[in-house]
Amino acid sequence: MDIYKRLLTYVKPYWQRMVFAVFCMIITAGLNSSIAYMVKPMLDDIFIHKRWIVVKLLPLIILILYFFKGIFIYIQDYLMLYIGHKVIMNLRNKLFSHIHSLSMDFFTDHSTGVIMARINSDVTLVQRSVTKSLADAIRHPLNILAYLGVMFYCSWIWSLLAIIVLPFIALLINKLGIKVRKITKKAQQQFADLNVVLHETISGALIVKAFNMEEREANRYSHENQRFFNEQMRAGRVEALSSPLMEFLGSIGIAFVIFWGGTQVISG
Repeated sequence: MDIYKRLLTYVKPYWQRMVFAVFCMIITAGLNSSIAYMVKPMLDDIFIHKRWIVVKLLPLIILILYFFKGIFIYIQDYLMLYIGHKVIMNLRNKLFSHIHSLSMDFFTDHSTGVIMARINSDVTLVQRSVTKSLADAIRHPLNILAYLGVMFYCSWIWSLLAIIVLPFIALLINKLGIKVRKITKKAQQQFADLNVVLHETISGALIVKAFNMEEREANRYSHENQRFFNEQMRAGRVEALSSPLMEFLGSIGIAFVIFWGGTQVISG
């Protein structure tokens, strides 16, 4: 939460666009829940009651709902992208000005490669946090609330059975998120070390060639590149594991619903 609070301070100048993007997310969540709510009447009226009027009107209604849903998704994604690019532009300008105000001791203690990595790579991560992470943190809860509303309206007992695994999923997401952040932070440091080697080699190209050190520098860069790759794969393994784990936990809720519903149907 502290990360999102800090992000919001950079987003604040664009609060009007942010509010409109959230409004579009609310409308999208409402359209998603409307489409979900139509499943039961659609199946009943077409396959059980065989009403031709539903067969004629329903495809048109679905097309209209998805058309407007697409419009609102486009608007919200464009607005979040605009805010993200604005934030990163302002951050880069602020960082560039701040670096020039620092003492010579700072430049002695920090190599050029590390400074460049901070301005380019780290700031880009902030943009991704604004355009994706922050948007998902708003969009997904809205969708969940909308779907839960439809579920509880249809049957609160079945809904409770279906969402019994939600606390465990939330706990899993929190644990995986903490682990990914730690690994990503280390990967960023590895990327900075990689930049250091690259900058030193290119800026000192004449010295490298004069002392015939090409192979040594190539091995040095390859070593740092391998370390960066290893950190990226560590983060990738955790992220790849999150989806199947959450789907398995979700299947437990589905299993409860099928068992309870099947029992009710068999007993009349």
